[in-house]
Amino acid sequence: MATTDPQYQALTEHCTQVTLSTVAASTTVPRGTLAVNDAGQIKKYTVALMVAGAGFLGFCLEEAANATAGPMTASTPYKFRRGCPMLLSGQPGDKPTSGEIGKQVYLLDNYSVGKTLAAGAVAVTLLALPNLENGNKYEVMLP
Repeated sequence: MATTDPQYQALTEHCTQVTLSTVAASTTVPRGTLAVNDAGQIKKYTVALMVAGAGFLGFCLEEAANATAGPMTASTPYKFRRGCPMLLSGQPGDKPTSGEIGKQVYLLDNYSVGKTLAAGAVAVTLLALPNLENGNKYEVMLP
């Protein structure tokens, strides 16, 4: 039955949690920034690593840090979120505009998004432009 009246929609957030235990040598992935799985090791997200075949992990729920000269395996796996909204900075000179809302934009480093496709960059959907409600960050939906 069709309606012309507003309808209540539950506001729920779905996400996928990914885990990995080994952090690459001399690597720090700050909490809330993007990471990849490069040959079984956690590293900061870069387009170059994606081009080289790294797997997208999502954003880190806690800092993944290793100051040693070799890979370090934690006793408890690090957790990453995917399939959920995330707030990011805009890439200087390539910031998305209102014309990109609802369309694909691209992850360019571990904490910024741009409107121009860089070969190998992960595509995300732009949900909102910077405003006071989202801390003046671009809101995107991670794959």
